[in-house]
Amino acid sequence: MRSGTTTVCGVCRRPGEPVVRYTITAEDGRAAEVDRCADHSEPFESALTQRAPEAPQSTSRPRRRTKVTTVEAIDSEKAASVDTGTEAAQSTSRPRRRTKVTTVEEIQRSKAVDKA
Repeated sequence: MRSGTTTVCGVCRRPGEPVVRYTITAEDGRAAEVDRCADHSEPFESALTQRAPEAPQSTSRPRRRTKVTTVEAIDSEKAASVDTGTEAAQSTSRPRRRTKVTTVEEIQRSKAVDKA
């Protein structure tokens, strides 16, 4: 007696037809394998030949490019700023203020003064 395994198309189940096995995986991790003959493999083949969707554009701020300069250029900028009386790098933001450090005793004293 002869035994063996024959793989057939999952749709038409015709024996003797060459089939291709496709593995399908969902985003949630589920997976399935299906066998399809040439007549029924078109949806899978067209999905495989389509161009992959492009990744979404990043919403983050673009990185700053590093300015490459020489020591001589830096020295000349410093000299120019000293000659004209301007600062080399003027900031447009407010100066940083330091947070006042307060002890527990000072906090309790200020509460007592506020109540009185």
